Amino acid sequence: MSNLAEKIERKMSALEHLMKTQMHLELPSAVAESIENLSMYTAHMSDEDKDYLDCAADALKNKRKWE
Repeated sequence: MSNLAEKIERKMSALEHLMKTQMHLELPSAVAESIENLSMYTAHMSDEDKDYLDCAADALKNKRKWE
């Protein structure tokens, strides 16, 4: 796995943890920063990761519980 792929995987895992613990409702700035940091890598992401990022951004924006 390339360094870039590993970096994306680490950042996606961190975002996944934030979303599963509902931090987008408790500490939205941390989740917004995570999404912003990941957004610069979308050209190198899988479709699945892009979809997850989009859904996380939507949940953050609309203050919806992550399930």
